[in-house]
Amino acid sequence: MGQINMEEQLKEIIKYFSTRLTSLFLTVEDFQQLLNLAVNVPENGRIVEIGAGAGCSLVTMAAASKAKTRGIELITIDLFQKANYLEYGYNITKESALDKFLENMKFWELDVKLLREHSALAYKKIEDKSVDLLFIDGDHQYAEIKADIINYSLKVKDGGILCGHDYQKCHPGVVKAVDEMFGKNFQVFKDSSIWRRN
Repeated sequence: MGQINMEEQLKEIIKYFSTRLTSLFLTVEDFQQLLNLAVNVPENGRIVEIGAGAGCSLVTMAAASKAKTRGIELITIDLFQKANYLEYGYNITKESALDKFLENMKFWELDVKLLREHSALAYKKIEDKSVDLLFIDGDHQYAEIKADIINYSLKVKDGGILCGHDYQKCHPGVVKAVDEMFGKNFQVFKDSSIWRRN
């Protein structure tokens, strides 16, 4: 699929989630950066996401990497019980979040391995140096995101991508953990809150 087709697919993804959520978990620029990050995941690679939400980010990464036709394994880690999505303006409750996520995966025909447990336990089920793209968007509290970075850094292959979401003032725990863990060895994409380890 060429870049033009990928851009069209991204518009379809945004349109799909825009009609199902009162507010998107990602900005348009966030969607674009996820597409750019995932497009180079190799055939038979592995994408791991911490924090599934409604599945916006996973669908985007799956589309960009052509996961369905290139044998890319998709793993998402989420308890589906901690976040109160209504507080953030989304029309799903924590009770219905799992159903909504699964409904969205079915619509996009994605085969996803769901680890429905805390990320502090789930990392033990993922082999070291086995992940091509790791996207951290789980608990945004400082101690939790710092633990995710520590626990999952070893899971990323040499040359793989470790990135995350919500590097912004309204999420001080994310900012503090990323700054502390990477110093100047990371970037935040322009007009986005997506960060990536260099």
